Amino acid sequence: LANKRISTDDLLAIVAHVFERGWQTLKLYFMIGLPGCESVDEAEEMIVLLKRIASLSRGKKEINVTVSPFVPKPLTPFQWARQMDAAYFLDVVRRLKRGVPRSVTIKNHNVESSVLEGVLARGDERLAQVILGAYRDGARLDSWSEHFNYGIWEKRLNDALPEWSSLLEPRTESEVFPWDAVETGFERLVELQRKMPVDTSILKRKSQRPAGVLTVDDHSVDAFQRKYAVVKRARLRLSKTGFARYVPHIDFIEIVKRSLRMAGLPVSFSQGFNKRERIAAGYPLPLGVESTCEMLDVDLYDDIDVSDIPGKMNKRFPAGIRVESAHAVASKEALMAVTGAIEYSVETVDAAIVETMRRNIEARISFQKETKKGLSTIEFGEAVLDFRIEGTTLTLLLPAGDDHSLRIDRAVMALAEIPMEELHRIRLTRRRQFRRTENGLEEIG
Repeated sequence: LANKRISTDDLLAIVAHVFERGWQTLKLYFMIGLPGCESVDEAEEMIVLLKRIASLSRGKKEINVTVSPFVPKPLTPFQWARQMDAAYFLDVVRRLKRGVPRSVTIKNHNVESSVLEGVLARGDERLAQVILGAYRDGARLDSWSEHFNYGIWEKRLNDALPEWSSLLEPRTESEVFPWDAVETGFERLVELQRKMPVDTSILKRKSQRPAGVLTVDDHSVDAFQRKYAVVKRARLRLSKTGFARYVPHIDFIEIVKRSLRMAGLPVSFSQGFNKRERIAAGYPLPLGVESTCEMLDVDLYDDIDVSDIPGKMNKRFPAGIRVESAHAVASKEALMAVTGAIEYSVETVDAAIVETMRRNIEARISFQKETKKGLSTIEFGEAVLDFRIEGTTLTLLLPAGDDHSLRIDRAVMALAEIPMEELHRIRLTRRRQFRRTENGLEEIG
């Protein structure tokens, strides 16, 4: 049904193997309410399986289980399926928590949130007034459980759509969906997959290997363990321009990771349960600001020629992101720890803005900075290490990593006396980054 073609015997063999190799924590994920669940006692089936897994741990391992309700989504083979109601989900979770051994910890996704997710996914244009009404009633940041208030949504649903629970019921083959006007190119594939018979016999078949024996590819294990080593560190200088300036920092790092993988570069990994690429970035670039000097340190487990990295990675980047240079560095210090100042260019064709910035610089205005303790005042000489004005371009050198550091967008808003909404009239670009030394500032290459 979900293309997870692994038998219970295979799962138990894998669990026994990882416990024997010293793992102390096991994480399992279950989805409840899938099509056909009405004919199966889901809670009892999971309890039996978890008891067998717990017996393999002899009560000495930590077994964490997350249970999530199934939400059938539009434009998938499940769009005709029923979504079980909150009472069903709550009953399964309640029985599961009562029936498992003490060594098993059960956590579940918020059931009411899942029901609302199904309603919003499968509803039509009438939900617009529900969403607007919930917003006006205070629904904010509802992806965070501490902010989610189901009562607000339920009231608005009852007012606008008294029959809203019918949106979770199964759909007929002849029914016209609100999303039928959306073309994805996968309509035929969705239809074919919907008609495929559900085969659950794979879950009941006997394992094809001897009981308790799990084949391990020693070559694959050794190959991955090599990735824990750090043979060389490469420092990349990237540019982020044009529309790429609207890519958030976290997504920018993910794009870099993807390019490294596609280029086949030997990136080292951290050890531990959640292994990650050993990549260290400098100070994040504010959204909407361009850069010609984004620095990234990448640890490598092979001694490769790092000068080849730009050519290999740039073929995989979207427009606006490029590796401008790469070289090996011996230092193991974090980029943020060594960065002491950052230079920005501030460009605009608006003569009035230029004149306002010039006047405020000459007046040496002070800046306001929001901190956890409230607003603090930073004097001009503390917030701006150096500046120069050439025509319509202002260059600012701002400190980084101390109590006097300001975001470039906040500094320019104060100098130009404009709100955030008007900042698009000014082009901000990060040009150079510097480290502090005994002899002053030195550019980071």
